[in-house]
Amino acid sequence: MRLAVEEINQNPVLLQNRTLGYKIFDSCGYPLTGQRAVLSMLNGVSEENSSMCTNCSSLLAMIGAAGSSQSIVVSRILQTFRIPMISYASSCACLSDRQKYPTFFRVVPSDDYQMKAIAQLLVHFNWTWVGLLRGDHDYGRSAAQGLVRELQDTKVCVAYQEMIPLLYTRQAGLRIMKPGRGPFQNNSCAQSNNIQPWQLQHYLQEVNFQIAGEEVAFDAKGDSVPYYDIINWQRGTEGNIAFVNVGLFDGTKSVGEELLIQEDRIMWAGHQSEVPVSVCSASCLPGTRKAIRHGEPICCFDCVPCDSGKISNQTRSAFNLSLYPLSALVIFAFSEQNKKDEDILAAIHALWKDFSAQLQEVITSNHGIREALDSFSERLSGAESRISSAEDHLNILDIVSASTQRRMLALAKSVETMENRQRRLNLRPVGLPENTEKGDLVSFLNDWLPVLLGSENFPIPPSIDQAFRLPKATTSNDNKPNRKPVPRAILVKFRWMTDKGRVMKAARKEKSLQFEENRVMFFQTFRRRFSSRGESLMM
Repeated sequence: MRLAVEEINQNPVLLQNRTLGYKIFDSCGYPLTGQRAVLSMLNGVSEENSSMCTNCSSLLAMIGAAGSSQSIVVSRILQTFRIPMISYASSCACLSDRQKYPTFFRVVPSDDYQMKAIAQLLVHFNWTWVGLLRGDHDYGRSAAQGLVRELQDTKVCVAYQEMIPLLYTRQAGLRIMKPGRGPFQNNSCAQSNNIQPWQLQHYLQEVNFQIAGEEVAFDAKGDSVPYYDIINWQRGTEGNIAFVNVGLFDGTKSVGEELLIQEDRIMWAGHQSEVPVSVCSASCLPGTRKAIRHGEPICCFDCVPCDSGKISNQTRSAFNLSLYPLSALVIFAFSEQNKKDEDILAAIHALWKDFSAQLQEVITSNHGIREALDSFSERLSGAESRISSAEDHLNILDIVSASTQRRMLALAKSVETMENRQRRLNLRPVGLPENTEKGDLVSFLNDWLPVLLGSENFPIPPSIDQAFRLPKATTSNDNKPNRKPVPRAILVKFRWMTDKGRVMKAARKEKSLQFEENRVMFFQTFRRRFSSRGESLMM
């Protein structure tokens, strides 16, 4: 990724007077991690202090992801913001669905073409008995379904399926963005220094250029030109591995002309030049016929001698095909010589007609079964796709839920921190006689504290936010005769910490404070609750 960006930035033709910037997030090959990465990217840190970027805008596009499963999850998030993404390796055919993935592009062909190429290779080499291995993810499921679909009208049988756990030129740009011929409202174009993601999406759809002799373009589905080199891994005599190009698959060619193979350049395992055989059962020789094995694919059969009175004069003869009823021919000849046996001949013809009718019923029934199986396969594929989509949705909900929980915890901690800071402004004077304040406790304290503690300690009058008397606490001394009533304590909340500090410092310095023959003391308090009024004061 870094090498590609550096090459583009250093190229004198591509993106003149423009420099690409980037941030790299690692999905670790896991959809949920990729989801966290794209959410971090959308809510990411500002780049204003970056030395590479000036006048930086919001995220324009995303390159990646590699795996199809990651791209499926990430694309569903980005499409909400109309941000295009370009994958360099995600080839799942499901990503060609413009309804589900409207902002997805890729520079690799869709697996639809890959499956066509693989199917044609199997047919070319007459490999009719193959095994299918796939990954346990959307990419694997979609690829397996596509290959099975391509093999339906061939003689290739799938023996088993196993699941494995788990840029454009400046000239082209100017041509597209020519003033007065823009694709947006009032024939306007995107501003090159302030392009929006949804505008970039449009221009990506129109990209068409060549680099290193290869065409780069996207079709209506966001897929690139379907072209594959067919590489043969060959081990040399010294153990080294050579990658030899032995053919190609060009998806732009007409049907039947896409595959080109140079068999003389292929080296098979064990330095063999002959094509290896991959069949379930060898072809039946003349004089024998196929006997299908019940419960096994049609490619698996036994070769048994023809029934008495019947022959097979060709290789690969299927049962009930290329079989000649000699008994009927002999009897027919006999009947021609003996006209008196017409009743026997009529009976034989009736039997043959009845047999033919029953055979046709069997063929029709088999055709119906095949159609039912195809329909079931399509429904099963649809169900798997819906289940996969539901799993992705649940994964998104899990991530959002976990993120919300983390934010709630952080918010609760912030609230607790703020509460603690607020409680540090509280002070509790004790001993001030009742009704001294004459109804306005805040004004009284603002004037009284400098008098009590010395005006020299308060060059600026203290600023008190709120103050009130606390409910009286009942004690055993309240019932004693001639006991002077104890005045209720006061809860004071200062506006500034410095004011509270001056009061506490002056009170400690004086040690003993008297007001109207009452001893007055000051206490710090960090209690969370005193009363409903106190709660509202501190919050």
